Amino acid sequence: SSETDRAAPKAQRAPSYEQRCQAAAELAKLSKEERKGRKLFVPRSLADFDDGGAFPEIHVAQYPRHMGNPHLKKKTSTSRAIVNVEIDATGEVSYDAIVKTGTNSDKTVYSRLEDMQAKEAKAEDIALPSTNDEEETALRTQ
Repeated sequence: SSETDRAAPKAQRAPSYEQRCQAAAELAKLSKEERKGRKLFVPRSLADFDDGGAFPEIHVAQYPRHMGNPHLKKKTSTSRAIVNVEIDATGEVSYDAIVKTGTNSDKTVYSRLEDMQAKEAKAEDIALPSTNDEEETALRTQ
């Protein structure tokens, strides 16, 4: 009827496993000259993977739903974040602001050689705790 004529044509479905095997067997029987014009099914578009994954019996690179397709990867652009320049006490540019942004914002970052060199410890920093401090800690942690 007229409604079926107006309906959009259905997308061509990928051949079934049996059809692909039969086509490969027929192609193998042909001579080299007869094989030149014939081609087997090779999935390339999303419609070829209509209901699922790749075809393991077809030995070509396949990207169902474009998963892992290296040709479609977005090009990464360089970050253009603005970082304030800080000047330290000696008048030199301090690059700590660059190092301490992003994932390092909550971490202690040693960006200068002086930060990593051994220093003399203050007596109050290395003093043993008093007996009162020990008792308080023991009560708190029990």
